[in-house]
Amino acid sequence: MRNLQCDEAKPNCNRCTSTRRKCDGYTDEPIPRTSRQLVPSQIVGTRRRPSPGIAPRNQITLPTFDDSQQLHFFEFFISCTCTVSPTYFGADFWSHRVLQLSLSEPAIRYALCSLSSLHRLVKEADTGARPDILTQYETFSLQQYTLAVSHTQKLLVRSSTGEEEAIIKGLVACILFTCYECLLRNYTTAYMHLQNGLRILARNHTTIHDGKIQQRRAAIPKDIIRALHRLDLQAMSLAEDSTPYPYNKIADKLGMSDLTISTQFSSLDDAMDHLITMFRWIFHIAGFSEPQPIPQDNLDTASSTLVEWKAKAQPFLDSEPPPSQSSHKNTILWLEMYYTLISIMIVTGVYGREASHDQHIQQYSHIVSIGESLLSIERSKLREHFFSFEIGIILPLYFTGAKCRDPQIRRQAISLLKHMKHQEGTWESSGAAQVAEFVVGVEEEGVGCCTNAQQIPENARVQFVTVKIDAEKREIDLSCAVCKDAKLGVWDMREGKKISFWLN
Repeated sequence: MRNLQCDEAKPNCNRCTSTRRKCDGYTDEPIPRTSRQLVPSQIVGTRRRPSPGIAPRNQITLPTFDDSQQLHFFEFFISCTCTVSPTYFGADFWSHRVLQLSLSEPAIRYALCSLSSLHRLVKEADTGARPDILTQYETFSLQQYTLAVSHTQKLLVRSSTGEEEAIIKGLVACILFTCYECLLRNYTTAYMHLQNGLRILARNHTTIHDGKIQQRRAAIPKDIIRALHRLDLQAMSLAEDSTPYPYNKIADKLGMSDLTISTQFSSLDDAMDHLITMFRWIFHIAGFSEPQPIPQDNLDTASSTLVEWKAKAQPFLDSEPPPSQSSHKNTILWLEMYYTLISIMIVTGVYGREASHDQHIQQYSHIVSIGESLLSIERSKLREHFFSFEIGIILPLYFTGAKCRDPQIRRQAISLLKHMKHQEGTWESSGAAQVAEFVVGVEEEGVGCCTNAQQIPENARVQFVTVKIDAEKREIDLSCAVCKDAKLGVWDMREGKKISFWLN
């Protein structure tokens, strides 16, 4: 797919104009809609009951649509897209919040249809659809995205006055725009939307007056806050070299106080909120410390907080969900997987000695075991590839393949990645598998038949992998760094590996 980015110039962006791409810029002019208006004949229902504050579906008035194509992609979103994205995180945001707002807000409806068209493109590309069909999906997606951006400008004007409804809708639009740009690998634009959303959230969530922190006037629903924080974690976890995460422009700065667990968890969602905050905090600290080690006092604080988290989350992790809440099993397994991952990251200091990972082989084995369980559950329900806008199980499995030097366990993790056919937001499973295989090839070069982790010395272990993604060619350029002598600061840079990925 083409990798074009709007430069947001007014009234029409220069980049779009020069490439003959339709662009309505960031003006407030209304965009004419086609005269034909349609309503869907049938809307596929969702299985989970909406949380308080989200109206039940039987109270919803169905919207009108610009044309039959928009109707088609709206229905595709309901029947295909939003049924998978809530796999680990519940249905409140994708299956309820987004759908409900799309019924009355054009900006959300256009953004929804744009994402749905991209999902359909990925789905059809996987089955070998004709190029002209894929081009149609891409063109429609871009048209809907352009309309969504234009309508969002009106929301931003209203939200600047403090109108709560406009603020909430604007935040949802930011999330959808971030997902759109991430799927197109336009990470600079994606990070811009994400940071704008986090900035709006921070501005309306708390304020400082006379040195005291006070609550702002806008009450942001928890499902929106959680969706933004999950996207932020996803962005931090993907180290793409040409467009790194903008730590220097971060809108939501995390400090030690953010790790404090002041009360008991009342739900799995509470436990997940704190675990995701810990991940964002550790990536935040690592991003500012790199290439120096994370200060030990920070690691000690994170370690003690994780012990407290485990104690308070354990009752939920041990619980057996009723049959009506079978999706909770996925959430529990996800929490176990990410708890194990962050435990390893904290103990090894993220950028610490690579040999320290050898002490955690059993934990890496546990990550692989959980991955196998989740994929087994998935295969019983889903026959085709897994597509979600949310972070999932690729990151822990990739980390295992790259950092666990036990030859059997790391190959099990890579095998799962190679065969699972997952798109999880910015993470794509076959590409992640190939990056991990590149690391294995560098580390085991000259070893012969590797039978244990101790055969790979510290000065042969990969510490950093540099990833440059060319979305147009569907290629990833890889290089890596091996520390030959830590005291002297001697590094060996391995260049030249190029791999391809199969989705979008």
